[in-house]
Amino acid sequence: MPKINIYLDDIRGLDLKQTEGTLWLEHDRYDPSLTTEWHVVRTVSECLDLLVKHHGNVAILSLDHDLGMYAVDQPGKLIVLGAMAGGPVHTGYDILLWLEEQIAVNLNDAVIPDEIHVHSENWSARGKMLQAVESIYKKRDALRSQRTRTGMTT
Repeated sequence: MPKINIYLDDIRGLDLKQTEGTLWLEHDRYDPSLTTEWHVVRTVSECLDLLVKHHGNVAILSLDHDLGMYAVDQPGKLIVLGAMAGGPVHTGYDILLWLEEQIAVNLNDAVIPDEIHVHSENWSARGKMLQAVESIYKKRDALRSQRTRTGMTT
């Protein structure tokens, strides 16, 4: 199974225009790495579903922290999510907590993407998320090192 890339972000102020296989982001910020090879998801639930479905086959995971209140139900139709709908507020940080749990509790390092990027503009949350990414890779590497020393395979 080929590896996939996952991009978690809401649609608040985000104008995704497909042009020759490239995604253009809000305020005409251009990210050449965002091509049609990316799976763009809007919610933590969608992101977790892809991580589980493509277990061990995620090359890059790029996360936003603040995930707005809306999602697209049908082209051009918005549905209300999160706190505005009386539900919980989930963030990209929740994905990182889930990944840490996979290593620390379930000893499952295969689910960890090859690369994790944080593209959030929320600077305080970004710092916390980058610390979590560093922790995830340290725990993954320690688990793999332990398996190598004991001759265990994943």
